[in-house]
Formats: sequence, C-alpha cells, structure tokens
Amino acid sequence: MQLTLAILSLPLLLTQAAPAHPALSLTTRQTDPCAPSSYTITNYQYISSPSGARIYFNFHSHFPNPSIITDASMTAGATCDTNASNGVIPNENECSTGRNNFFFDLAGPPKDANFQLIHTWMCNGKQWMSSTHHKMDNIFCSTGDDGAIQCNAPTNGFAPENARPICSTPTHC
Repeated sequence: MQLTLAILSLPLLLTQAAPAHPALSLTTRQTDPCAPSSYTITNYQYISSPSGARIYFNFHSHFPNPSIITDASMTAGATCDTNASNGVIPNENECSTGRNNFFFDLAGPPKDANFQLIHTWMCNGKQWMSSTHHKMDNIFCSTGDDGAIQCNAPTNGFAPENARPICSTPTHC
C-alpha cells in the first residue's frame, strides 16, 4: 500500500520540483550581432538572346549593429553583372564589391532566378560567411519577336541562412 501511494504521488512531486534546465523556446532566438539581419536584391534582370545571355542585380546586406561590421555589400552594395556570349551563364560568379566577398551560383535555369549566394564579411576582426539559397519572387518574363527573353523582378528582401564565423580549426574561432 505504501509503495502504491509513493508511486501515485511521484508525478505530483515531479511537477512541483524546479526544472534542472530552464525551458528553451524554439521561437525565441538570440541574434548574433555579427550575423546579417536581412539581405536585399534590387534591379534584377535576366536577358537571353541569340547573341548571348546576361544576369544583372544589386545585392545589399543589412546588420543589426553596422559599427562592428566591415562589408562592402552593406555600405556600397554588390553589383552582379554576368555576361555569356555563348548563352550559358556559368556558376561561381563574382560580384563587384571592391573585395571578393560576394558570389552567386545558379541553382536552376537562369530564367528561374534561383540562386545560391555566398557572402563573406568581417566582424570585430573575425571573418564570417553565409551560404543562402534564394529564389526571386514575382519574376515577370516576356519574349520578343526575335526570340529574346527578358525577365525582371521587383526588390526582394529575405533572411540570410547559415551565417557563421570562419574558423581556422574546430577549436579556434
């Protein structure tokens, strides 16, 4: 009988005891001041014609505390302007920032504006990077009488992904 009472009262005792670890919320997240808060792509344009293909856009990064960040994409932006006379846009396209800190790869046909964006910056003297997938929203494409395709999209804002410091070893960041 005493054993039965002890077993029955155990759940009551456990619910009244203080938790060993504070509750973690999956919806609340601490933002690292070195991680970008958002990205913006403006002036997106894709043109494909018998004489070649071109992708053009501007990229800007935004940070919660810009005073600790060194990033040309934040201050002046990155201009991405890739031309291909053979009509095939290559991967690993470097954008103009004054330093080689922003690249894009195609993650599908160029007309779909589906990108993998590689961005690096300095924060408090340490190098950081992100690798973000983004497919442009609201793309409008038209085809001319000569078969040329022109696509445009309005400004797209989106969240950075996989922001992290670049470490020289697993224990040294």
